[in-house]
Amino acid sequence: RARLRSLALYVLLAMALGWGVDIWRAQSIASRKAPELVATSLQGDKVDLAAMSQDKPVLVYFWASWCSVCSYVSPS
Repeated sequence: RARLRSLALYVLLAMALGWGVDIWRAQSIASRKAPELVATSLQGDKVDLAAMSQDKPVLVYFWASWCSVCSYVSPS
């Protein structure tokens, strides 16, 4: 019975900690309109972020050859 009580306490503590971290991280999430971004695709077409994001969310993936994390994530 004591082990079950300790297990329940640890589970509740982990849930409370996770909830607190989620609230803390949510403070830094951007909620404003995306900045204007017009770029050129690899095919030479104009890409307008505002136009693309009207109907559905858009993921913009920035990559740089000097970035060690980028090289690790996308080695090829």
